[in-house]
Amino acid sequence: MGEVEGRLPDDPELREELLRLQTWWGRACDSVNHERENELLKDEAPYAIEWCISLAAEIVVAEIAIRQRNDVPYTLQATRYWVWERFSNLEKGLMSNGVERTL
Repeated sequence: MGEVEGRLPDDPELREELLRLQTWWGRACDSVNHERENELLKDEAPYAIEWCISLAAEIVVAEIAIRQRNDVPYTLQATRYWVWERFSNLEKGLMSNGVERTL
């Protein structure tokens, strides 16, 4: 993960975002593959994998569009917003939807 058509994204913002996303991907995959709860993801690791895949797919589409000198699809912004909002909520100790966790 991290390359688009064999190389890192040319667009610096997309490259940085993809690298950030890799951290979450690693946490989520480690949690699911080893059946270990991640302290940030808790029981939401399987969902985090799906969020990472969704945003990574949008980043790939956007990078290809940029390389071809086309407009970046509007769906990147929407996907970017909801994915990073969920991860931000988890970092705050909340559930991904922003609701407080009950133990």
